[in-house]
Amino acid sequence: DIDEGAFSYCTSLASVTIQNGVTSIGSSAFDGCSVLANITIPNSITSIGDWAFSGCTSLTSVVIPSSVTDIDEGAFSYCTSLASVTIQNGVTSIGSSAFDGCSVLANITIPNSITSIGDWAFSECEKLTNVAIPDSVITIGGAAFALCKALVSITIPDSVTSIGGGAFYGTAWLNAQMQGDWIEISNGVQNVYVGSQTEVIVPEGIKAFDFFDSQVERVTIPKGVTNIGDYAFTGCNALTGVTIPEGVTNIGYYAFAGCDALKDITMPNSLMSISAYALSQCDKLTDITVPSNVTSIGDHAFFYNPSLLSVTIPDSVTIIGYAAFGSCDALTIICTDGSYAWNYAVENGIAHKAA
Repeated sequence: DIDEGAFSYCTSLASVTIQNGVTSIGSSAFDGCSVLANITIPNSITSIGDWAFSGCTSLTSVVIPSSVTDIDEGAFSYCTSLASVTIQNGVTSIGSSAFDGCSVLANITIPNSITSIGDWAFSECEKLTNVAIPDSVITIGGAAFALCKALVSITIPDSVTSIGGGAFYGTAWLNAQMQGDWIEISNGVQNVYVGSQTEVIVPEGIKAFDFFDSQVERVTIPKGVTNIGDYAFTGCNALTGVTIPEGVTNIGYYAFAGCDALKDITMPNSLMSISAYALSQCDKLTDITVPSNVTSIGDHAFFYNPSLLSVTIPDSVTIIGYAAFGSCDALTIICTDGSYAWNYAVENGIAHKAA
């Protein structure tokens, strides 16, 4: 195996042949090898680690063999000379940011073994013009093709059941769909708001919506919605208030991240989970009451909310993720003495008081 960081920032390494029999390429193994122009990946390789070839700015093409099951996070990100990628049949997932920032990538073959395309997987691939997504794919992550400015054609099969917010943000393809305030993608799997109104009532019947980076100020969500999707309101820096209706059970990954003006968010009693980064970097949030049926609060869920003074956490919460309240320096957690939240506050040096 090739260990984590084994050749990281070996800036004179120009060519690598990996012998057949090697099974894994560790995280950041060739990260920052800026003159590496040729890499042969043998059929014995089963895993390519996070950021394995990130920043290999001289790499021009790569063939990922069928023996690899997953292309991990950031594996080929910011390979700014990478023009062609062939992913052989057998690979099942393309991880978050896997090819993010590959600014000259013009050709990508996605085989029909792929079931998921991660968040930011191909974002800022500015030369990518056409993408055919095979009917094996079920999920397309948030911002997966964001800022692929030249992307004019994308085929989305009926197999896709989930599309994250901002998946096609800033693409020529999405811009060409504009006819009203909403763009329906793949028979309603996602609905992108492209209007200019500051106060928006989401139409009845819409179950998934995408306000990624819009200038909306207030949103009313209809009954019947059960999930606030990943990246649904990310970067909505004019959003001041939102009421989440009864029936919603989950607030997705990064759902309200970077909503700088958000002061008022009402969560329903039906809510059961708050995902990672869901309400991170919401500078104006001051007080939060977590509803009584929530059981888990994800990693970094409220990270870097400098104005957050109090969060009331019920006894139902039994999971609080890593740095869920990191960099919330003014925070006091209000909870039952001896509860999971109480013990979490004690262990992490967070001010707390009994409810």
